[in-house]
Amino acid sequence: MFDSEVQRILDFVGRGISVRIIGAPGSGRTTVLQNVVANLEKTGIAIHLVSGLRTHRSIPYAAIKSLGLELRPGRSGVMDMADALSSQISKPGKHVLIVDDIHLLDIESLAVLESVRRRSDCPLIVTAPDSGSISRGQLAVMNSGREALLQLNPLHFEQVHTLVTQVLGAAADADTTARILTKSGGNPRLIVRITETAALSDLLVMRGRQWQMTGDSLWNEHLRGTLEELLADLEPEEVTALHTMAILGTARVDVLQKVVQPDVLEGLERRGFLSVMDDHHNGPIAAISPPVIADYFRGQKTLRDRHLLRNKIAGALEGVPQTAQGNSTTADCLSRVLGSLRLEKGNDDAVTARHFHDHSAGRERTRYERWQANKSATNAAALLRVYWGAPVNVMRATRVCQETSTLNGDPNDVLFLAITKAFLAIYSGQGVSAAVDILNGFAEQNPEQASTAEAAILFINASHGRIPPSVEPSAEGSEHEPLGLEGLVKSLLELYRFQPGKVLDVTEKAEDDDAFPHLRPFLHGFALFAAGRIEDSLVFALDWRAEGPPKSRSVRSRGQ
Repeated sequence: MFDSEVQRILDFVGRGISVRIIGAPGSGRTTVLQNVVANLEKTGIAIHLVSGLRTHRSIPYAAIKSLGLELRPGRSGVMDMADALSSQISKPGKHVLIVDDIHLLDIESLAVLESVRRRSDCPLIVTAPDSGSISRGQLAVMNSGREALLQLNPLHFEQVHTLVTQVLGAAADADTTARILTKSGGNPRLIVRITETAALSDLLVMRGRQWQMTGDSLWNEHLRGTLEELLADLEPEEVTALHTMAILGTARVDVLQKVVQPDVLEGLERRGFLSVMDDHHNGPIAAISPPVIADYFRGQKTLRDRHLLRNKIAGALEGVPQTAQGNSTTADCLSRVLGSLRLEKGNDDAVTARHFHDHSAGRERTRYERWQANKSATNAAALLRVYWGAPVNVMRATRVCQETSTLNGDPNDVLFLAITKAFLAIYSGQGVSAAVDILNGFAEQNPEQASTAEAAILFINASHGRIPPSVEPSAEGSEHEPLGLEGLVKSLLELYRFQPGKVLDVTEKAEDDDAFPHLRPFLHGFALFAAGRIEDSLVFALDWRAEGPPKSRSVRSRGQ
């Protein structure tokens, strides 16, 4: 995987040039260094390897003592150790001094290495992070003589594909490789761990000759230790900031600064845990990097401060000044609705889905009991409307259609009942002809609504057969556009004919007495999309969706 990098380092060392290898945690710095050491040992070069350890940073001379230097009794100071190491390096033959993770060395060991570097021209190979501040002691060791810099960048798709194949023993399909690349951000250590743990958790399975994902996620509990190690050097406020960002999702930087201190955000960006991108419409936006870190925080279901963080985010965002609607561009509106959606998605999806499923089931049960007590058209329509957009209880719906009394019922409720009965016939397998017969019978019994019934028949025939040709309106008829369901059906046919402009002319007119109140916004959103106004359609759809939860809560409270 790192053959070219290893060869470049060997070429520099062969010319007496020191090398600094930098990269993010998990980028492969130590792996590259190990390969370099193995190649140098084959050539007979003497290796003097010093390794930094996180737990030894506060222990004086911990790194230097790992070399096993021979010291006289009572001679264990900086200069004494520097004399002993310098005498080893000055022996006949070629020598290379290697320091792995210099940022983890104690200050006394750095002092020894600085003294040795002043006395010898032995090449130095050192690994260090590509971000974060470098201490004066580290600079004193590295900045002595000629030095080449080797940056270990994130892996590309082809490299990830090769690495995944090495880990699994067989190739993964393109979708799986792309998902691993996205979640890991191209970090080699994360690529290996995500691949290994996904296979261990049966999130990857062999199908044919390729590994494929069994679901939509690669997160599993076996990744927790790897992520904890990656975040080990962060301060508590930085960990809290990442947790907050995982709940909030991708957001504008100015919004993030409402809930996270700017200096904390700067520190995370400097360490590589924050990715900032330019948005020409709304300013810079930021997201957690690599994205698997966000999965780690979202997977912590038991954290006691999770609800406190949500409340903090919600309270801070309420204070964010909103742009006046009259001056808002489409991009501004899209950013607003997507931000609201991301905030909602920061919650537990399963809990949210269960809440709405339970609410829908409770509303259906309450309305069915009300219909049983009074089998009027109004109560029947209220119950059947639940099934337009939710799982259908066929037995209950059939019973309601058969046993409901339409005498003295509201014309709109009776019409809704008839149309639902027609669609139920198609749903239950009776066919289009049975549905058309039901609507024809309704038209004969209710002549005043015959035109509406004919519009419903037209819709059913167009949806399950040929779309009728467009008929140009006459001079007399052009002044009287059809209203209500007739107009919506005609506009739906225009959508079938790819004439979104004509659909918008109808759907932009508000009608409070629509028999199917959700049909008009449904058509309007699709017409915007078909007309090429993609962002407008997204804003409209998400705004309409946002009105659902408040309405649902109000209905539920009335039902209780």
